[in-house]
Amino acid sequence: MDKLEQIFALQQQFQDKLKRERNLQDVPMEQWLQKQTLAMVSELAELLEEVNFKWWKNPHPLHEEQIREEITDLLHFLVSMCIEAGIS
Repeated sequence: MDKLEQIFALQQQFQDKLKRERNLQDVPMEQWLQKQTLAMVSELAELLEEVNFKWWKNPHPLHEEQIREEITDLLHFLVSMCIEAGIS
């Protein structure tokens, strides 16, 4: 199993648990993808904040761990959307 297959398998396990524990099994794909897209937009905004996109402000020190966390969150949401849309 390559790393991408592992990522998909782990995300599927997480997603199954999340849906079961939060009673989300009946959320239609369209709604799931809408919510995941909105979550990704939010994560992108957080990533932008971390990398000093506001050129009109004094830059702050980069927090590499926080940058990695935001990128990881984006990956989780993207893989989740792939799974819901039937992309393997």
